[in-house]
This record gives sequence, C-alpha cells and structure tokens, in this order.
Amino acid sequence: MNLPKFEYFINDYSQVLNQEQTQELNQYAENIESNLWYQVVSVLFPHRQGNELFDIALKAFNENGIGDKQRNDGLLLAIATEEKKIRIMVWYGLEGKIPDLLASQIIEEKIRPEVNQWNIYQGIKNFYEVIDGKQSLPEISQEEWSDWIYTVIMWIIIFALIVLYIIFDWGLGFWGWSSGGGWWFSGGGWSSGGGWWFSGGGGSSGGGWAGD
Repeated sequence: MNLPKFEYFINDYSQVLNQEQTQELNQYAENIESNLWYQVVSVLFPHRQGNELFDIALKAFNENGIGDKQRNDGLLLAIATEEKKIRIMVWYGLEGKIPDLLASQIIEEKIRPEVNQWNIYQGIKNFYEVIDGKQSLPEISQEEWSDWIYTVIMWIIIFALIVLYIIFDWGLGFWGWSSGGGWWFSGGGWSSGGGWWFSGGGGSSGGGWAGD
C-alpha cells in the first residue's frame, strides 16, 4: 500500500475533516513543533487494503522522514477510518516519555471513543492536546505497568536467546562476534518547510508502536 508523500501535518486521504478542522489541527501540530520540537503527524485513509496497519504506518514514517534524525522525536498517528483501526508510532527519542503502554492508553481513552462515534476530528485533537499537555495523560495502574514490564523482559530474553543461537550456530564464538549494520531504518533529517507543509529527508533510526 503506497500513500502519497506527506505535505502537511494532517494528511486526510479519507476526506472526513472539513477545511476548518484541517487548518486548526495543522496549526496545532505546527505550534507543538515550535514549542516542543516534536513533529507530530497524522494520516487518515479509509482501508488497509489487506495490509497490517503497523506496516503501513512504519513505511509512511520512514518514507516521510518524520522527526529530527539526531533527536529521534517523531510521532505518527495513523487511522484507517472505515475500519476504525488506530496506531501511534513513537520514535526512540520519545519512548521514555511515551512508552508503548502509555501510547496504547492514549488510544483507548482519548482517541478510540471518538473514532468509534465517527468524531475523528475530536479524536485527533485529543491526541494533540495530550502531547501538548493541555489534557492529562491517562492513568496507568501498577498492575498494567507490571504486565508491560513482564512482557518487555520476556521479549528481551527471547531476543537474547535468538542472538546467542545465531552466534553459536555460525561458530563465530561469543567474544569474536561483532554486528555490522542493523535492522533499523536511517536517513537524513526531517524539518518543516514553513506554513503547514514540510519536506522530509530520511527517517530516524528505530521506533516503537502501539494500538490497532
């Protein structure tokens, strides 16, 4: 699935926002970039066309080079409007402030209720207001944090076991092995080009995700 190159902070290919709403949200995103330096982009499209929303969002994120390359501070909200599927891509520089669990809570408490009622404008506005600090962040219980930490630890263990298996299966020996390259995307920086539109370089490296 190929989306057009983003020209604005709000990219509405579903045509569910009117001109006034689009202008307001674009202005909001521009203010966030000016005040906080975060580039917070939203993209709306009707259907996933058989693709995973994560794959669509990741591809769009990197093709448009969202966020500063050094700070890795981009955010992308992707909504398949007809299917009511939602994702937030959080790049490495913001994962400390917006971990996956918190991003999921933002979706479930601030965005999805509005999207389910077809009030997509308000859902996106809620998202920007949370990022801007005008709405409080969702409360996360100790049990939810514990479950999230347990899941992260389990994935780290699984990843470590896979790496160790590859190392010893290749017969390279633990101390003699070194990695070259990586699995993540890299590219040039991404900066606004004035007004509500911008031009992108490559993406930042790495990134997390939440939602669906």
